[in-house]
Amino acid sequence: MRRGKDYRNALIRKIQVARREMPGLDDDVTYRAVLERVTGKDSLRAMNLTQLDQVIHEFHALGWGKPPRAKASRDTHGLPKNFPPKPDPKATALLMTKIEALLADKDGFVPWSYASAILKRMYRVERLEWATPTQLRGVITALSKGGKRKGGQTALGEDGRVYKRVWRGNQWKWEPQEDARA
Repeated sequence: MRRGKDYRNALIRKIQVARREMPGLDDDVTYRAVLERVTGKDSLRAMNLTQLDQVIHEFHALGWGKPPRAKASRDTHGLPKNFPPKPDPKATALLMTKIEALLADKDGFVPWSYASAILKRMYRVERLEWATPTQLRGVITALSKGGKRKGGQTALGEDGRVYKRVWRGNQWKWEPQEDARA
């Protein structure tokens, strides 16, 4: 903790701000009564640093401002300062579920290695587990555009013919397959 005249003056200024902002301390008698109750002294100039800290904590207990808290630190041991934060695991799980659905939507079930290959080709990241949410969104976009370009699901029609879902004229259409019978 920083000690010295500047620190002491900063504490005094903080107490004076709290006095002005707290609705119950507008009366000088009430303010001095709080100071005496906490430290036994009725003047800020007569208090030491510990007593000034006690007064500030008392004002926080009475409802002024938010009490000072330690900042939550991220374990950055060995990481550069511009390293991106860890992605939200919930968002990553939702994106992985979307990728799985897109893989299952293709003709049959396309293996996960297909999505991994897209990720590696686009971002040079070896595994889907290492990808950021932005990179996973890029894989989702590539999978959905690939589905539009290469065709999607197949279905068996009432007439026994196989129909394939294709992207034509900015919409999905079912077209019969040639030489495909159930």
